[in-house]
Amino acid sequence: MDQTRIGTFIAVLRKEKGLTQKELAEQIGISDKTVSKWETGNGMPDIAYLSPLCEVLDINVNELLSGEKLPSEEYLGKAEENMKHLMQENQNNKNAGRWQGLVGIALLAVAVFLTFGLSQAKIGWYVDCPSIILIVCICAACVLFSGCRTKYEVVHFLRKTVLPAGLVVMVIMVPALLHSLSDPAAIGPNIAVMVLTLLYAAVAYLVLYVAETRMERRRKQN
Repeated sequence: MDQTRIGTFIAVLRKEKGLTQKELAEQIGISDKTVSKWETGNGMPDIAYLSPLCEVLDINVNELLSGEKLPSEEYLGKAEENMKHLMQENQNNKNAGRWQGLVGIALLAVAVFLTFGLSQAKIGWYVDCPSIILIVCICAACVLFSGCRTKYEVVHFLRKTVLPAGLVVMVIMVPALLHSLSDPAAIGPNIAVMVLTLLYAAVAYLVLYVAETRMERRRKQN
C-alpha cells in the first residue's frame, strides 16, 4: 500500500467535506497530529480507525486502502490486493513484536549477569519479601474492589495502581525509619528497603505497560 497516495486521498476527501484536521480528528477520536501524519504519508490509520474514518469521509475501506475512488469493475481486484497487504502488514507486526520480546529478554539477561556475575552483589541484597507481599496484597485488593472483568481491564488497572501502592508501602515504613534514628546503624538498611519498594513498583509498572501495549495492539488488530 502506498502511504503517500492514501494520505493525499484522505486530505482531498477531508477538504471536500469542509473539515479541518482537528475537526476530522475529533470525529474519529484521535489527535490532529495523527491526521497530519496520515496525510503526509508518515503513518497509516490503525485497523481500529479504518471504519470510523471511512464513515466520516463517505468511502469504503477498500477505496481508502487503494487511495482512490474505485469503479465497480475494479472493486473486487483491489479488495483482494488490499487484503493481501493487510495480512502481510499484520504478519510483519507480529514478527516485530517477537523480535522486540527476544531483545528485551536478552537485555534483561545481560543486566542480571553484569549485576550478579561480574560484581560481588548478592541477589539477597535486592529482595525484600515483606515489601513485595505488601505491594501484591494492596494491588490485589484494589483489583477485587475495582470490578475489572477482562484481562485487559485488570492489566490497565494494575498499571495505574502499582506505583501508588509502592508509595503507600513506603509511607507504612516511615515509622520504622523514624524509630531507627536512635540507632545510626539501622538507618541505612531502612532507607534501602524503602528505595527497593519504589524500585519494585517501577519495574512492575514497566512490565505492565509493555503487557498493556501489546494487548492494546492485538485488540486493534482484531
